[in-house]
Amino acid sequence: MPLLPEEWAVRGVIAGWVLACLAVLAVGLMAGGCAMEPETVSRWPDASGRAQVGAEPGRGLTPVRVAVDPALAALLRTLEPLYEGARPGVDLVISEGARTGRMDQAEWLAMRLERGAEADAYVSESGHAIDELTRTPAGRGPWLGNTLAVVVPKGSQLDRRELALRRAPVHIALERTALGQWTRASLRESGLWGEVSLASGNFDSGAAIVERVAYFAKRPTPEESFGIVFGSDADARRVRVVGYLDQPRGDATIHHVAWFSESGADLANWLLSDDGARAAAARAGFVVAETPR
Repeated sequence: MPLLPEEWAVRGVIAGWVLACLAVLAVGLMAGGCAMEPETVSRWPDASGRAQVGAEPGRGLTPVRVAVDPALAALLRTLEPLYEGARPGVDLVISEGARTGRMDQAEWLAMRLERGAEADAYVSESGHAIDELTRTPAGRGPWLGNTLAVVVPKGSQLDRRELALRRAPVHIALERTALGQWTRASLRESGLWGEVSLASGNFDSGAAIVERVAYFAKRPTPEESFGIVFGSDADARRVRVVGYLDQPRGDATIHHVAWFSESGADLANWLLSDDGARAAAARAGFVVAETPR
């Protein structure tokens, strides 16, 4: 589907941010990751103590453990067989965390990392989450950009211009999430926060917002609403993108990767440089910058 003119502009801004940071990241990767022993041994149990499904390496394989925030989990699962095919004998063990009454998945993962959970790499929705870790990674850097998409139910006639008219509910992410923080910053800078905040519901992920917008439009008494999600969350089978918010000034929507060991540094380098991984990310709706040559 052709990109809207405003999406070309938004993607250009994000790609510029990523490209500007890649040279710094390359230096860290060439230096190699230094191994960091976890403070406590963990098998990534969830909050109840049960072992997480899929969190154990295959028999006889060398595990590379990666903690991944929710917005990037589906992409990592897509990339898993590609990475394992490029690294025979390696099993990429993905941990997506657990949701509890007081913490969402991203917060739970950060807590586990700070307590010394086994992890070679951490794929984070934002660099701020890595900044706040009390456990310092061996290296880190930007990986992919994203957009802030305004979505409506598929087939809806709602227009982005109606966003500020309070004619329909507007669903946004909780402020404690990266998506929620970026959404609020953009809306405030554009002067729309006062209108939108009075009509918004709060969710812990873009996927949950897409589900809410699409499902309620199909009920016997349909409700049409807006949602603001990452562009990579906008499932074209269920919702329609009617526009994009501007990038927050000085804080573009860029996802980051950090590593704690040499195997984690290798994974980060592969994510950044492998053509197949970059193509898969672009197909999933992420913004991929050109790799510096």
